[in-house]
Amino acid sequence: MEKLQLGLERLRDSPSLQKSIQGNVALLCHEASVTQDFQQGAGILKDIFGDRLKALFGPQHGLLCDVQDNMVETEDFIHPHHNIPVHSLYGKVRSPADKSLAGIHTLIVDLQDVGTRVYTYISTLTLILKACARLGISVVVLDRPNPVGGLMVEGPVLEDAFRSFVGPLKIPLRHGLTLGEVA
Repeated sequence: MEKLQLGLERLRDSPSLQKSIQGNVALLCHEASVTQDFQQGAGILKDIFGDRLKALFGPQHGLLCDVQDNMVETEDFIHPHHNIPVHSLYGKVRSPADKSLAGIHTLIVDLQDVGTRVYTYISTLTLILKACARLGISVVVLDRPNPVGGLMVEGPVLEDAFRSFVGPLKIPLRHGLTLGEVA
């Protein structure tokens, strides 16, 4: 049986994929952005891109997933190991500010979603895609499996009147998609 390869692992192991990513890079990630042997995504991208890795972005619960209470916002900070800015996308802003994307040519997304519409990583991804499209920034989604599987789709489809940060798209509650498929 062939072993599953995560998007992060594929990028790490493929020099041709690495070469296809030009210019300065940013990464939207969190603590679950790891390889199957628990190598951190930010460290892998720093190894690949060096000083071209200019910024990190963190979703709800923070880059380090250290804010687990619901609806608690996080602040921007300088990463203590990589010495680059970490921009919170669940603090003063939900969508990346133009200033935080200045000089970025490719934004890489590596988030482990849970497979339900109400988990806010879909909203963060949606806002990233819109901001990057407006600014001409490429987006690369390093896909991961849907942990509740992709075979079952359950629950009501979101009605337009109820769109919000916990429901940005007209998809079923249990959507059966990976984050890459949502993108």
